[in-house]
Amino acid sequence: MLETKSLEELNGVEIYEEFLGETDPFNSDKPHPKNHVAYGYGACVATIGEDNKIADLHVAYDVGRS
Repeated sequence: MLETKSLEELNGVEIYEEFLGETDPFNSDKPHPKNHVAYGYGACVATIGEDNKIADLHVAYDVGRS
């Protein structure tokens, strides 16, 4: 996004994405079935201070069921 928009233009923009991992059944006859998907999600929010350095950083991660 930073290739097409400045930080000022992105300020306050909410970004939403979805991921769907399609898999084959465990008893699939395919030579190389895709029988599982492992994924994790993470998000980071940084607040930039008046000195143009990171003033505050919030991070969150979710691995689903483990």
